[in-house]
Amino acid sequence: MGELQVTIRYNGFLVDHQVVRVRDVVRIGDSADAKVSFPGASVAVHRVGDALDIRGRRLLEGERTGFSLGQVKVELEHLRPVRIPRPKNTPLDLRFLLLALGVTTAGMWVDRIQATLHSPPPGKVAAWVEDTTRILPLAREREHREQVAAVRPSAEENLLPTPVAAGEGRAATNDDRTTGIAYYRWYRSIVPSTLEAELARIRLAQDPGNSEHRARVARGAYDNDDFAQALAHYQILLESDPGNTRWLWGRSQAEKRLGFHTRELESYRQILETDPDNAGAWASGAVTLGRMGDFDAAEDWLSQALEHGEGAPYLHLYEGMLLALGGEDKAALAAIEDSVRQREALSAGQRIELRRDLAIDPALSSLRGGTELRSLLWRHYGAAAPRKLRR
Repeated sequence: MGELQVTIRYNGFLVDHQVVRVRDVVRIGDSADAKVSFPGASVAVHRVGDALDIRGRRLLEGERTGFSLGQVKVELEHLRPVRIPRPKNTPLDLRFLLLALGVTTAGMWVDRIQATLHSPPPGKVAAWVEDTTRILPLAREREHREQVAAVRPSAEENLLPTPVAAGEGRAATNDDRTTGIAYYRWYRSIVPSTLEAELARIRLAQDPGNSEHRARVARGAYDNDDFAQALAHYQILLESDPGNTRWLWGRSQAEKRLGFHTRELESYRQILETDPDNAGAWASGAVTLGRMGDFDAAEDWLSQALEHGEGAPYLHLYEGMLLALGGEDKAALAAIEDSVRQREALSAGQRIELRRDLAIDPALSSLRGGTELRSLLWRHYGAAAPRKLRR
């Protein structure tokens, strides 16, 4: 169970074919820790019960999916486990045993005669073995390098800049192994399919200047927790339209997840220059200032958010995150519960973001390690609340 077959083709030619075991989460594609490498995308594969979650799509045993990245085609299949029937207990056939013993003995004599007739000069056998064990791995390694080079884009073809700022804060992360609760799986269970983003990626390869295609690709990368890739795309969008608050918001969220809080705060300031009544930017900036240790300024920003947001449900979560950063866990839980209780008033995207914050934001890591947050979620989500992590 949990085995993923990955097939990579370039211009129709097979260049890689591997089977990856997925116990919890593995990454394939264009990243340093990828189990199978290919250019153009970084894809996280999650084990969810008996299914594999690939970019929001659940693959049951025997099901397939795939996508194209320019000339590279990626085929994925959730393999069915091979179940070998247990042999029945049958009485030992002595005649068969004697026949097998005779064949084995005869084979040993034939091998001995051939070794005697074709024995090489003394010392040659050792030399042959040494040469073979040295040459074969080198040949396989050279063949693999040639295959990878055939599909890896050159530096000129790679249009995405690498984010250069160092994160001064903690990046968002899956800490379920530490907490013992499957918060991450709970959050990922409601993230929609990113098939539209994959189609947009194909169209973007043909029309790199199309901002709507790039925006869909950026959003798809963010939805797949590939925050560095999302940030790179939003940076490109802002180069051609610096004051676009939609791109600025997308960039700020990617910067937040990566821990680039100085840059994140600057993004909120740019949004507020155009839209000073934006409660989301005020509230997010308050949490960012709290992460940076400036709680006085954070309180001012939060007051602005509550004034412009008129008690919007999501603002209670930001308030709870700021309280958690200040070590006021009980007050933080009360504020979070207000947000969870009113979640039906949120948009579908905000409900996903609510779970994302609860599941991976570092500001709430201490609460995820306790029992109170899980009890809170059980009160409101019932059986759909996060469960204990299966070891």
